[in-house]
Amino acid sequence: MNVSRGNIRERAKGSYTVTVELPRDYITNKRNQKFFTVKGTKKDAERFLTEKLREIDTGMLVDTRRMKFGEYLDYWVEEYCNNNLSINTLDRL
Repeated sequence: MNVSRGNIRERAKGSYTVTVELPRDYITNKRNQKFFTVKGTKKDAERFLTEKLREIDTGMLVDTRRMKFGEYLDYWVEEYCNNNLSINTLDRL
């Protein structure tokens, strides 16, 4: 089974739409996609797609449309700060 996790579509010269497949909604089981616009070459769009797929694989790409600001801050501290900041810096948060 060949499942596409993302695609690139040329919009205008020097502009591409990059679409990535997010995990399905766990309540409704509906398909979930995120769209980005990339200006540059197709190679730039391919690099961008690869980066976004890596973010999905590592849990760093979040669909923030349905998230309250406080929920996002909790997520950010848990996923980013705990992995990238020193203990002394974390104590000040």
